[in-house]
Amino acid sequence: MKHALLITAYTDFTVLKNMVCSYKEHYDCYIHVDKKTKMPIEILQELNAYENVTIISKYKVNWGSYRHISAILQLMKLAVANGPYDYYHIMSGNTLIVKPVGEFDAFFQADRDKNYMEIIDFRGTESEKDIEEWFAYYHYPFLYNKKGKHHVFWDNVEYYFIKLQKKAEFRRKVSFSYKGYVYCHLNEVFVKYVLAYVKKNPKYLSQIKYCHVGEEFFFQNIIMNSEYKDTVINNPLIYDDWSAERERPAVLDMRDYPELQNPQVLFARKIGAASQELFSHFL
Repeated sequence: MKHALLITAYTDFTVLKNMVCSYKEHYDCYIHVDKKTKMPIEILQELNAYENVTIISKYKVNWGSYRHISAILQLMKLAVANGPYDYYHIMSGNTLIVKPVGEFDAFFQADRDKNYMEIIDFRGTESEKDIEEWFAYYHYPFLYNKKGKHHVFWDNVEYYFIKLQKKAEFRRKVSFSYKGYVYCHLNEVFVKYVLAYVKKNPKYLSQIKYCHVGEEFFFQNIIMNSEYKDTVINNPLIYDDWSAERERPAVLDMRDYPELQNPQVLFARKIGAASQELFSHFL
């Protein structure tokens, strides 16, 4: 099978280099590097020397900004132009494939019509009103970095701006029903559908643009309102740890090794400098 890895990265470039070097014999890698950062020249030169690695740096990707989706769409276009591929895997730069190539292929070979992503239908749930605020009011994460050194200031600006919109009884004419992880695994048919859908419906990306973490609505609401909704397997195939006892998400280490043996876990996130021993088990 042919797999395209669509990787968005902004830090930990040594980790990224090591992972890509372990992938390059088996998978084609398309990498977007956040324009706010700079990949060390020696790493850039090494990765660019591989025929099946393509690196671009087109967008400044603030946390929660639609520019992350813009970067992913750009990688999709590049991969489709070089395809076809059986699957397109949307990954962060600190995600590791934890299954051998043969096992990885066999998993997706079993049913090529399926698309793997997290789908949360938040309608009628306790969190519905909170999630509605993500899209019912204007947010501008593409203008400021909520994870930067001035994040407290911008958090306050956003908080009072939302209060002002509520007081004015203003709501955007935008509605979503589903959300989930942006990291997912899509077949060729649906990837081409996404690209055609965005081209035909440019307002959709504009709707995402003014959301808080709009990337979590993007794929889910396209597929669940399309003829491909029955192809969804509600599983992003990723192991990560968001528990309060560790960094959220945690940098994985050998404590997580047993969880990675699950046959439904094909990817581990996030991998960092502290993951060296764990990483060595999957080379």
